[in-house]
Amino acid sequence: MPKCRKGKGILANVKPQGNATGDEVLVSWLKEPGNYTRFIKANGRNVKNGDAVESKTDVCKDIAALYHEAGFIGCKPSMVFYKLNTWESKHVTAHLLARDGANEAVIRKAFPYYYDLVDVFDVSATSDSFANQRRQQKQQQPPTSHRQNILLRLPRGRKPMVVSSSSSSMFTTNNNRSSPVPQALPPTIKYNASVRQPPVSPLPNNATMSESSTTIASDDGTIQRMLNIIEEQQQRHNEQIDRMFEMYQQQQSTSHQILNTQLKLSLISQFREIGMTKDEIVEQLRSGH
Repeated sequence: MPKCRKGKGILANVKPQGNATGDEVLVSWLKEPGNYTRFIKANGRNVKNGDAVESKTDVCKDIAALYHEAGFIGCKPSMVFYKLNTWESKHVTAHLLARDGANEAVIRKAFPYYYDLVDVFDVSATSDSFANQRRQQKQQQPPTSHRQNILLRLPRGRKPMVVSSSSSSMFTTNNNRSSPVPQALPPTIKYNASVRQPPVSPLPNNATMSESSTTIASDDGTIQRMLNIIEEQQQRHNEQIDRMFEMYQQQQSTSHQILNTQLKLSLISQFREIGMTKDEIVEQLRSGH
């Protein structure tokens, strides 16, 4: 029977005897009622009623025996222990993805056996703490709204008409005059065609028209400056959003690194408790299985 190569851990996709892969052996053991609870409660440091309690090493030895029966002769209890801890971490990640509404392909990519072991692993305490952290990071995430057109931000109401002082005074003077509309006269009196009638509406002279044109040109310059200011503000706002998004991505990366570091520290501590040497611990961490 083939033997596991040194440093490669438990081979997941190999069938030494054509019966089951390494992962299938562990999945079958975990599906047996009470097996995972036995692994969780195994703690050789506690003593109950004067008898030593079963340790995790004892449980992993029994699992390693199943690997030996399947043809994985070189598999050690430390390999089983490391794989169980790795699967627990991956299951928590897949559980959070499922809670956030991810599809099946994404969830299986995070942990291929999530749906097989969803009723086995206990992630109530661990996943809640991770979910609270992810929820806080989501609240700090900047909103991803579409960029609106600059012109849509301008007021839509009609602008008040701007009139020069000379033009205003001219209209005021004409308003004080008698009404240009002729009054009703007795039928015996006729209008004289030679008499000049007052104009219906006063026409501005060349000076008034020049001042009005200057006012309109000034209004166009003001609108253009307003557009430039709004465009600069929008550009600064977009730059701030980009910076905030970069900071958010850096925080996500840092949080992921911290979680991986905490997991490795926890594994190193547990490896020491089961009596592994420094070289064996380094070998297991490098194997990645």
